[in-house]
Amino acid sequence: MLHWLQYHNVVATDVVAAGERELILYSLLSPFYFWKNWIVKKRFDNNS
Repeated sequence: MLHWLQYHNVVATDVVAAGERELILYSLLSPFYFWKNWIVKKRFDNNS
């Protein structure tokens, strides 16, 4: 959030700031991706 507040005007023109924003965003989303896949795998394994 702090990164967004600091660079919200710069991201459109600064490639490094845009890359940092993407890294932060997907780093935050990553645990939910693995958690979802773990639940789906667990559900599939229980049905077999």
